[in-house]
Amino acid sequence: MKGTLLVSAGELSGDQHAADVVQTFKRDEPSLQVFGLGGSGMREAGVELIEHIDQLSVMGLGEVLRRYSFFRRLMKRTLAEVDRQQPRAALLIDYPGFNIRLARELKRRGVKVYYYISPKFWAWNRRRIHALAEAVDEMLVIFPFEVPLLERASISTRYVGNPLVEQIRRVKAAPRVPVPWGEGKRVALLPGSRLQEVNRLWPMMKAAAFGLQQQQAVSCVVVAANDRMAKRIRELGLPPSVRIVVGETLSVLEQADVAWVTSGTATLEAALIGIPHCLVYRTGALTYAFAKTVLNIKHVGLVNILAGREVTPELLQHNATPQKLVATLEPLLEPGVARENMLAEFEEIRQQLGSRVSSVEVVGRVQRAYSEA
Repeated sequence: MKGTLLVSAGELSGDQHAADVVQTFKRDEPSLQVFGLGGSGMREAGVELIEHIDQLSVMGLGEVLRRYSFFRRLMKRTLAEVDRQQPRAALLIDYPGFNIRLARELKRRGVKVYYYISPKFWAWNRRRIHALAEAVDEMLVIFPFEVPLLERASISTRYVGNPLVEQIRRVKAAPRVPVPWGEGKRVALLPGSRLQEVNRLWPMMKAAAFGLQQQQAVSCVVVAANDRMAKRIRELGLPPSVRIVVGETLSVLEQADVAWVTSGTATLEAALIGIPHCLVYRTGALTYAFAKTVLNIKHVGLVNILAGREVTPELLQHNATPQKLVATLEPLLEPGVARENMLAEFEEIRQQLGSRVSSVEVVGRVQRAYSEA
């Protein structure tokens, strides 16, 4: 098979999932040329990057508006590269604010569009379903409940399994990564992968870790998503009693007893690994007020959304205080009803997601664009 493929991932988790897909694709089709938007994982997989995700991650309405001109220029650069390289297909991964607009432009150019990891239309902004129906050839979704919702809008949809299942399987099978734990129960601190999240959540998590360590012997490790986040964590203050690890989220979770986790993909990672945790989140007042008016769901965390009830505690906005973080996590540190009930709920979620290898499923779907050409 000859040809080129466009891949667009605007965030760290999307970059990791895209890298898995590209590596799988290139094992079967080493001559395939891949270009697009992504991060270090995609670059190491052999993708020619138009822009690195370090420049793409935004959070909140204010920052989106401030960087509007940047994203407008980025769209023009991306489309210019599409016109030059003429890909037969595009794989767009989450990141809907940019990728749905990109999908429309690709459709006009006759590029076959596959959308992997659907926008969370079921949480808010259901109008995106109509945009997807107009611009996307096939949705490759990672939650089973998304299939009927999209099919009702006459969108070709396939459940390809959840990529976290594949990634966690690899971590459990690999030699254990050294993590600088100390004595006592092991507590993982995950303050997020975006700079804005670290700025808002790390000072609170740091204070909670100090408070917990005053009450009992626990070993705390904070996970920085990358070197940039590690630098910021140190700037905000890293106590001697808290160790830091860069870029090994799954390995740290796999070795922890409990965790404080920023809302997002990491909550599902913790559940699939089997680590009791509390979800923590704070955002800007304007963004939070807006979200409350448009959200269609009762829960914020993916674990609770999949379960349809609160499995993991959600500490949001003014409820996210060091004292409440400590009080909520303590019952999960020792064997007991709270911990065992949560672990049983996690097992149900693992069964719900199944064991498909997402990267293989995705490659199988995208390859059709080249075999049909």
